[in-house]
Amino acid sequence: MPSILSRLKTLIPGPSKPPPPLIPRYKRPRPKTIYPTDFGGLDKPLAETEDIVIPRLPSEQVKPVQEYPQLRYKPSQWAHVRERGRRKMAFVLDKFTSEPGAMVLLGVTAGGVWGLGIYEALLNVKSGVPVGEVWRFVVRFAAANTFGALTNTSVAPETIVASLNLDPSLFNFIPHSPEALYKTLDPNQAEARLHAVYARVTRGLAAGYMGVASLLRVINWTFMASNIYRERVLSGREPPFLGVEGRVFRLCGRVSDTLTMSLARDGEHVLPIIEEPSNVRHLLQEYTRNGSVPMAWHIRENQYGSPQAWTGLVIDEPALLKTKSGERLLYIEADGTNSEDALRLGTESADLSLEDASAAYRMIEDIAHRTSALPSFTTVRVFLGDMLQKGQTGGGMEYTLRQRKVDILIDSKLPILTEIIKWADKIAAPGWQLRKVIFETDSQEYFHNLTALLKIYGFTVLDISQVSPEDAGKLPRLVYYRRTGSTVNAFRAILDADPIDPGRICVVIDTKDGLDTVQQLKSRGYLSGEETTIVCSSDIYDTLLRQVRTWCRMGYTPKQIQAELDAQNVYVAQVAKAIAQQAEDAKKNGELKEGEFQEDLAKKEVEDQRAKQDAKSTEKEGGNE
Repeated sequence: MPSILSRLKTLIPGPSKPPPPLIPRYKRPRPKTIYPTDFGGLDKPLAETEDIVIPRLPSEQVKPVQEYPQLRYKPSQWAHVRERGRRKMAFVLDKFTSEPGAMVLLGVTAGGVWGLGIYEALLNVKSGVPVGEVWRFVVRFAAANTFGALTNTSVAPETIVASLNLDPSLFNFIPHSPEALYKTLDPNQAEARLHAVYARVTRGLAAGYMGVASLLRVINWTFMASNIYRERVLSGREPPFLGVEGRVFRLCGRVSDTLTMSLARDGEHVLPIIEEPSNVRHLLQEYTRNGSVPMAWHIRENQYGSPQAWTGLVIDEPALLKTKSGERLLYIEADGTNSEDALRLGTESADLSLEDASAAYRMIEDIAHRTSALPSFTTVRVFLGDMLQKGQTGGGMEYTLRQRKVDILIDSKLPILTEIIKWADKIAAPGWQLRKVIFETDSQEYFHNLTALLKIYGFTVLDISQVSPEDAGKLPRLVYYRRTGSTVNAFRAILDADPIDPGRICVVIDTKDGLDTVQQLKSRGYLSGEETTIVCSSDIYDTLLRQVRTWCRMGYTPKQIQAELDAQNVYVAQVAKAIAQQAEDAKKNGELKEGEFQEDLAKKEVEDQRAKQDAKSTEKEGGNE
């Protein structure tokens, strides 16, 4: 029985054999016969498969405002302000309870000032006054002069008597005029006046020094609460606000190119769970409104299965997605892609692994089950990653993501390859000898993979060094470097130097920032005529994740959705698998640079360390302010 590699060789087109058709754009759902993919080893013979009928799912794309109607309205600022105030007040109260000395000092000061106010009030009361009226006057006088003591001021007793509508003859007022004071005071009144002055002075000293010191401490804690709250939000340690209608829990690892696109479109409906908040601090500052609205959660690497790491995260009923039938879904997504690495096939995940994602799935589900107020729900686990990446058990057996337990597995490589094939078929000349494409890249592995892929479809991939200046302006050109910034710079250089129609260029980029930069070139007049084809991996991934969520909301089961995803890429999957095996063999034989992927990881590690240092310095500056 022939192997996959030998069978793929028969697919190479020639003069009498046209290339295989591109993946068709499926329309309304209807039964269609497909051949399921065998994801076993490449050297194993293909198993004989039977025709199976799988009903196709609808491919309507929904916009973010259609998925989340709440995006049409601005969130309630008052609700956010009230919740922030409550959390800051809780911090201040916690500081009080954690420092008993401060509470004792404030209590003794307030009690002493209050007691001195009562004593001074009693000095102004004549004997024989009814007890009820006495205590009305005393309590009102002490309360008014307690607050006034902070500024060393006092309220006259006759003012208190007039406010209470009491008989002035029942009180022993001290006149303010010196002449009247000399004529009317008897020795007992003079002694009472002297004690009242002593009480007023003592009250002012106690409130003016110890009371003000305690008040300043409270104010300082209030400002500290604002700074600490902001830093907790930006570091992912502050629990997100509740009440968001429909929330997706997104596991992002250290870096996720798709996260930027999702936050720009869905806002707080996406709750990112990140390992290194310093790597995405600029995103958190923007979408948390500079640390005002918490919308992220921080989990350290290798702590996804620790219950303590998830303490504080709360899942409420509105966060559950709703289906058309009324069923509730706890929806969890995991981004296991490598940052800025869309064309390297079969490489291991350098960020979020499926094992960590599985542990996080369980922890989030346990949190939801412990919340008694939640209705019954179904958990949907989605993983986005390279389906060809391999792992190894302790016994030495290799496995792929396909063989691991997950509800829905989305391949991150095949959609990118499919878009490139569509562009090449649309832009290249129809003659076999003219179906040539220039691929400009700095990666040997990218060049090898795309050359092998497009060869199946009758294309010849050329390096820029293999083309004359005259042909360089005529042939279609694909631009993709290992960094998005390098891709954008190369694209800009092509537009400035080469006489080429921008409509014959395809730019593959990975980040939203790169996509915005390329689109800005059009507004500045760099792109004229036909539009340049832009294949943005983060845009494609976000669209795929939204499509899967839409199917889940429509009531389709994860098994049906997985069958649809497999059917969309059934042919390209086998081609990509063979190419990945060829690339691995070429590395072993020294034909390809083997340490290229490791070099990229080392560079990204250095960038992560710099981001951490910048975040720490920013935190110190905020604390000093």
